[in-house]
Amino acid sequence: NNGGPIDGTVQAEISVPNALTYLPQSLQATAGAVSDAAAPLLRWQGVLGAGQAVTVTYQTTLNSGASGVVTTVAQINAPNLSTLTRSAALVVRTSGGDVADPDFFLPGTQPAQMIDPIVDPTSCQ
Repeated sequence: NNGGPIDGTVQAEISVPNALTYLPQSLQATAGAVSDAAAPLLRWQGVLGAGQAVTVTYQTTLNSGASGVVTTVAQINAPNLSTLTRSAALVVRTSGGDVADPDFFLPGTQPAQMIDPIVDPTSCQ
């Protein structure tokens, strides 16, 4: 809440996307009350003072075969204010040879010499 105090209870609904499975009892908030009784629709409600922030967290697992962009949507309702919709996108990459990071090495597997040295031309004068 970046504005003044809100008269009444603020409510938020978070829709967990189909590509994810919500882990029961993992819904938490730093203030207010949470409910996962209607999961995968998660709910939070509480009172927000001026300048107050609330963090809502939960855990999910990625469903088999899911890939691409997975978007979570939250709708926030407060008395005398328009509904606020927020979304967060997660990019899911499928496994395969073309998605591995070529510069990632597990401890003990690093090459003895640099494969592609990185040179910063501004500091090599």
